[in-house]
Amino acid sequence: MRKPKIYADLGISNDQGGSTWLIGKDSIEDIIKETTYKNLSIIPSGPIHSKQFELTFSSKTDGLLNLIKERFDCIIIDSPSID
Repeated sequence: MRKPKIYADLGISNDQGGSTWLIGKDSIEDIIKETTYKNLSIIPSGPIHSKQFELTFSSKTDGLLNLIKERFDCIIIDSPSID
């Protein structure tokens, strides 16, 4: 969520996403975006928020993961490497 990029590679808007769900602006249905690839949906990061770190490590993030676990068989989280 720090330097979002994959949404652009897939031709998806980043106006709604994880950050807008975490602040209560959008529903889960609003942030799940279909792609042109069969059986591939993404949740973009959403606009960068001033309290991005706090949002990412809040208990609401666990809630988001639990919601998407109910809907999808496989979840891939795009994140930076830990060096």
